Amino acid sequence: MRSAKRWLAVALAVASGGAALAACSGSDPPGDDVSPDGGDATLLSDGLAGDEDDGASPPRLDDAGPDASRCGDVGLVAAYAFDELTGTIVRDCGPLGIDGALEAADASATRGTRDGGGALEVAPGEGFVSIGPRPELELAGAFSVTAFVRSDVAPGAAVGVVWHRPDLGWELALDAGGALHVTLGLAPGESLDATFPALTEGRWTHVAFVYEPGFRLELFVDGESVTRLTTVDGGPLPPASVAPPTVPTSVRLGHLPDTPSTWRGGIDEVRIYTRWLNDSEIASLAAR
Repeated sequence: MRSAKRWLAVALAVASGGAALAACSGSDPPGDDVSPDGGDATLLSDGLAGDEDDGASPPRLDDAGPDASRCGDVGLVAAYAFDELTGTIVRDCGPLGIDGALEAADASATRGTRDGGGALEVAPGEGFVSIGPRPELELAGAFSVTAFVRSDVAPGAAVGVVWHRPDLGWELALDAGGALHVTLGLAPGESLDATFPALTEGRWTHVAFVYEPGFRLELFVDGESVTRLTTVDGGPLPPASVAPPTVPTSVRLGHLPDTPSTWRGGIDEVRIYTRWLNDSEIASLAAR
């Protein structure tokens, strides 16, 4: 069994260098529309989801409610736009309705904006979002996670953007050195890690990662592929799926458990899928 340390070393090597970034950009899995997991590369919805406000939800920034054009995407587990104006509910516009809640927060302090819409504002001691636990969030097989992030201060401690990893599972987090990374727990003591290029302080950036067991872990920034990990130690990625946590665990946005650190900045448009997204789909989400 390869150690987590070796996984990380290979992932960082693949991510380094401008030539590697250029080579990765714009690439799709072989066959464009077909992946080893049987996914469909053209499944983003153009229609409206049947998820109308029944009057019981917190008011939003406008009477039209959230942008519902992507709430019915095939394979969408949850989508959080943070467009509520008041209250502690963070609404999921996806088909499962897995709403989250602001924890340990002054709700008004966490309501920010991005391009005229709502966003989550996070500062130390001002709370985070907790979602679940729900069995639908125990992802296995191919999956994708996307979000807009804005880091407002120089790094000093590890903080989470999207976290679901008590021992196994997965996370998108900023480490103490300021590197945004993805960690996938494949088995006890065995993880797969890859790192994004450095974030620009104070700037909204769209980040995404796609995982297909046995095929690839790919990272995207502002709709462009920046790291595509397809081999480890000269061989293919292991076919095993990401192992779910041994105990059902909530997803957290903006915080890592058992630490005093919270994200400092903004988080918006967090989306979780139980399938791989291709380059054009991720570019479309990044353009919103």
